[in-house]
Amino acid sequence: MSSASGIALASRGSTVLLFYAGTDQQTVYCRESTDYGATFGDAVTVTTAGSTVGWLAAAINPGNVACLFYSVGGTVYAVKRTGGTWGSPSVWTNSAAAIMGIGCVHQGDWNLAVCGQDSAGSNKVWTCVYGDGYSRSSGIWSSLAELTVASAGSNVEFRCPCLDFPDVFRFFCVEKYSGAESYSRPCWSHSLASADFIANLWREPVPFNLSSDYGIAMAHGGSYAWLSVPSGVWRAPHLALHAGCDRRCYIAECSNNTRIGKDSNRTEERRGPLLRALVSRLRSPQARLRGAVQPGMPHHAGK
Repeated sequence: MSSASGIALASRGSTVLLFYAGTDQQTVYCRESTDYGATFGDAVTVTTAGSTVGWLAAAINPGNVACLFYSVGGTVYAVKRTGGTWGSPSVWTNSAAAIMGIGCVHQGDWNLAVCGQDSAGSNKVWTCVYGDGYSRSSGIWSSLAELTVASAGSNVEFRCPCLDFPDVFRFFCVEKYSGAESYSRPCWSHSLASADFIANLWREPVPFNLSSDYGIAMAHGGSYAWLSVPSGVWRAPHLALHAGCDRRCYIAECSNNTRIGKDSNRTEERRGPLLRALVSRLRSPQARLRGAVQPGMPHHAGK
């Protein structure tokens, strides 16, 4: 196995595909399991790149078409398996000076998060789509859209992204700072509810309380989502919380004089997901949440 690249896993139902580059650092192999990963078959050659393979990511669509994404330098390629046969690689129509990670999830299209550096030396996280007939026609790449950026000379880079869709699009990557008091920690974000991936509508990434050089792997099944690193696994339900906010205006107030929202004394909560965020923030002994319909204030049905 190559020391210059990691591995990629993709699954749908009982099928699990394991991808890795060989010792020549250029030939990419796939091993398939049909029993949920309990056993794997022999390695099959997917493609041989013209130079060292850097990063791998993969996903399987509902029609059991698998797509592998891999980087060579600052270029990303896609190669699909249809009916058990691997096709020829398709080079993306974007450009980057370097790639430092690829994350992929299929939801309508093959949706990608790409960490890398542009020609000006800025380190960025981009999103893009490799079409499967939803937002883009099959085999068509979208342009890169910025999710977050660190200016050249800031000593900050982003790497090892992960994407999943347990309820909305959710994203993790590593933010690595190499200056004084250096650190390497995951950051996470999620898309707005009901937003298509190609719209690139994300919450501002925030730190995750963990030190990690290689990021976090995310998966989901049933009503739970899992996060995993070599030292631990976390599980949480992702079912919608019913806060009873239909036709009501909720007022959030902190007894420690911290105010949330545009108004210095109160904030109106109009949408269910934001209310859940407020509830999470206000679950401390110093805070309280009270709901009331305020005469004369606009209100909307909760989600």
